[in-house]
Amino acid sequence: MNNAPHLYFAWQQLVEKSQLMLRLATEEQWDELIASEMAYVNAVQEIAHLTEEVARPLRCRSSSARCCA
Repeated sequence: MNNAPHLYFAWQQLVEKSQLMLRLATEEQWDELIASEMAYVNAVQEIAHLTEEVARPLRCRSSSARCCA
């Protein structure tokens, strides 16, 4: 399965979350900023997961002996 489009979308979502958090900090809306933190962390974790899935086939192609599990 090609996860590259999902990865791109996840990065777009992270940018939006970052912009929201920056705006909240600029406006000194600390409670809202803290409340949005978990969504940001989850978005970063999703990007890490998708990046691993996208990279796995590339590593497998470079390994002639065996494929990654």
